[in-house]
Amino acid sequence: MKPLLFVTDTWSSLDHPRDTSLRLIEEFWKAGQSVYWCEPSDILYLNDHCFVQAAQVVFVKQTRSIADFQMSSKKKIPVTKFNTIFYRVDPPVDEYYLSHYGLLYLGGGKLQPPPKAAWIGYEKLNFDSALLVPRSCATSSPKLLKKYFAGTSSKKTVSKPLNGAQSKGVILYESGMPQHSNSSRPSVHLYQEFLPSGENGETRLWFAAGKLVSWAKKKPPAGEWKFNLDNGQGSKVIATKLTLKQKQAATQISRRLRRDQILLAAVDLIGSKIIDFNVTSPGLLVEIEGLGFKNLSRKIVQILIKNASK
Repeated sequence: MKPLLFVTDTWSSLDHPRDTSLRLIEEFWKAGQSVYWCEPSDILYLNDHCFVQAAQVVFVKQTRSIADFQMSSKKKIPVTKFNTIFYRVDPPVDEYYLSHYGLLYLGGGKLQPPPKAAWIGYEKLNFDSALLVPRSCATSSPKLLKKYFAGTSSKKTVSKPLNGAQSKGVILYESGMPQHSNSSRPSVHLYQEFLPSGENGETRLWFAAGKLVSWAKKKPPAGEWKFNLDNGQGSKVIATKLTLKQKQAATQISRRLRRDQILLAAVDLIGSKIIDFNVTSPGLLVEIEGLGFKNLSRKIVQILIKNASK
């Protein structure tokens, strides 16, 4: 198989031992797969061709600290030389994210997530059936938002910016209609009925090439409803078992991921309802491995290598 490329946020900004991309890089390297790394500023579009200044992974120590990765010197490589480019720059899917992604796309790079999944609304609006999602409305119009609320009996509503990430900008309205910007160019927000069971946590389903490979519970701090493992406020990832309805939801999700040719995804459920489709940079792989899914990253890499050989 031709070399792989991982594009991530800047090297110094990564949480190296816990970073999902680096964990996958480690397993690809162990499998004997040629794998390269670069960051967005290493992308160059020149005279209708796209190149990256990328470093090849030479050695990875199991502890994966910042000093445990040995890389070659960066060299200029056409993006078409890579079998797959895993574009794993953390969201939000904003101008920074899309402009660098666009250079790789225009240069003929074979990208993951694929272009149809790398747009602002995909992760929050990409649902097959109303049976799998809470009652939802996405709009920038206060007038249309008012009509939506006239037709719902929900007392609590969650507002999410369509290009948001890591629970930033997410607001729970206990009652009444959410406030909306009076700007002449308001941004689109997603409004969903609040699911009370969300206070007990979300279930994360991890998929590789459309195959369900692991699951875990994302537990918010006591008395909270938002999960954020990075803020040190008590969120945690714990083991869980899937219900029959969650397994049925996973089957439908798997079909959608295969249809859209998405290789890596983490989908969050409250009960059996989908609340988030994470395809830009799905994470928590290291934390889930610590719950008993031993060598999960190796399993994912084996699935991806087998998928690439088809």
